[in-house]
Amino acid sequence: MIEWSKKFVIKNAQKTKCPYQDCDFVANDKTKIVDHINSSHIKFPAYVCSGCQSMFYSKMRSNDHMKICSSKIFSKLLLF
Repeated sequence: MIEWSKKFVIKNAQKTKCPYQDCDFVANDKTKIVDHINSSHIKFPAYVCSGCQSMFYSKMRSNDHMKICSSKIFSKLLLF
């Protein structure tokens, strides 16, 4: 019963269209729309790694990178 309700909520989630003219991108949440606009329209990497200063358009990619980068920084600190 829980699985069905999760799927039902996802299928019926409010969809938001990209506000740029002639763009057909649609997403279920604000973060995805912002990431899309940053990467496809204004080319602005809104997320920066605090460890190595790498830049990312997507919050998800930034978070994935931070897990890897912070573990590399931590392991380097342990060596000294």
